[in-house]
Amino acid sequence: MMSSSLYSALLLSLTGLFCLLIVLIPLFEKNYKKHQERRALRRTVAQFRLFKMLSYLGVNFDQYINKIPPAIILKHIADCETCPNTTTCDKCLRDGQIINDMGFCPNYQSLTAQSKTLFHTTSVFDLKANPIILKR
Repeated sequence: MMSSSLYSALLLSLTGLFCLLIVLIPLFEKNYKKHQERRALRRTVAQFRLFKMLSYLGVNFDQYINKIPPAIILKHIADCETCPNTTTCDKCLRDGQIINDMGFCPNYQSLTAQSKTLFHTTSVFDLKANPIILKR
């Protein structure tokens, strides 16, 4: 038979464990939902020219998906989807042509305004001093 102090310690331990689980489960659920949302964004972005434009500009795709707020990514997707300059964009992305005026891209300013941590060390613009044709 258990002594009352051992029984109390066990009950207190179980109560503490229960309280800990009540706190931790919602945190895990929240992180899981964020992860699922980011996975969906990753798949969606990959279907648009935006994906190639990120690469063209030297933006690290994983950093972009993980650090940029989803609302901004969704705006980038919408702007890409309704872009009136797809011919210029396709030429730029298909031929790897270095274009000095990226004003045709509705996402250009927003993408370049993001933190420098999103960028690889080499982008198309770093290659202006030593231009080469990039195949994408």
